[in-house]
Amino acid sequence: MACGYAKFTGRLGVCLATSGPGGIHLLKGLYDAKLDGQPVLAITGLPVSDLINTHTQQDVELDRLFVDVCKYNARVMNAARVENVVDLACRTALTYRGVSHITLPVDVQEMPGDEGRSKRNVSPSSRAAAPPARPRSSRRSRRRWRRPS
Repeated sequence: MACGYAKFTGRLGVCLATSGPGGIHLLKGLYDAKLDGQPVLAITGLPVSDLINTHTQQDVELDRLFVDVCKYNARVMNAARVENVVDLACRTALTYRGVSHITLPVDVQEMPGDEGRSKRNVSPSSRAAAPPARPRSSRRSRRRWRRPS
């Protein structure tokens, strides 16, 4: 669905899956997006961070699995990084016309995002306010203007 949305609208398609098999099922659509050069963001989950790499149920390292298909691929282990990583993932997918992937462990998904941010961790640049509107000129001022001779 995300790839189809990106193909027909030209906008960023987004898909979401749980950990393990849910994330694996995204691969076919993400390869379709990669081959067609469509911007797609995939967001997946992981088990609780202290259970990663312990061979628990549905423990699949999706960030490693998605390396081949993605232009940007990140595992977020701290809630303070989420804003910057999401911004960079969206910009990368749109700029390079490809797939970006973010994966977050369950405990990181439940953390408040505003705590633990360092002074150097500033808000992303693309979050800036919209450019100021151009002043509209009146018809009078447009009529008075003449092309230089």
